Amino acid sequence: LVACRADGYVLSKVMALLHSIHLGPRTIWIALAGQTLNDERGVLGGDTPLSRAGLVYSEAVCAFVAARERSSELRERGCAGHAIVMTGTLRRYDQLTQILLSKYEPKDRTVLRLQRLNELCAGQLDSLSAGEMRRSFPGEYQARASDKLHYRYPGVGGESYLDLIMRLQEAILSLEQQRSNVLLVVDRAVARVLIAYFQEVESHDLPFIDVAPGVLEMTRSHSGFKYTHFDIAAGLATT
Repeated sequence: LVACRADGYVLSKVMALLHSIHLGPRTIWIALAGQTLNDERGVLGGDTPLSRAGLVYSEAVCAFVAARERSSELRERGCAGHAIVMTGTLRRYDQLTQILLSKYEPKDRTVLRLQRLNELCAGQLDSLSAGEMRRSFPGEYQARASDKLHYRYPGVGGESYLDLIMRLQEAILSLEQQRSNVLLVVDRAVARVLIAYFQEVESHDLPFIDVAPGVLEMTRSHSGFKYTHFDIAAGLATT
């Protein structure tokens, strides 16, 4: 790739992306994290551990990914093999990762824990239930319902979907650069941004992407990605 006079912010970002993309065969799995204690209580955000149903779900996700890593179907496409794990720094991600490392080979697989892969931050409204938010902050509740893409949660650290898109730029570049298979363990908002990137979804539709519980498998070939969603029936995923 040769560039000439590629100056400016936008072109520098474009060049970074073009230098990162490759067409080598590989598999990317996007897995929703398991249900947390806050999810069980209907509370937004926080960093509580997995609920019992979340642990059951996480164990099922790990078993599924470990089986797919060895599957003959992916081996025939040149997309089998052990995955590195890319995830955030919250407890629910770490618990799923520890299940994978303790129960399935290889025990020393690479794990990249990146804060930028954490869930969208609700700022001042973190740890409130939807009902509490509607009663105590009716203006914020209505503003979010009217424009989910641009709405930014109030308070320190509060983010919008646009903020999240910017935050995930470097993570996406790192993902594109990987030559091995990758397992991403994330929450719904981050999953929406990743799916929108790979499936070329317009930004105004991004907040409304349906992210079903389970694992989205993307296998790369020279003709592009093939997308397959696998349900995980055991336990419960994050809400």
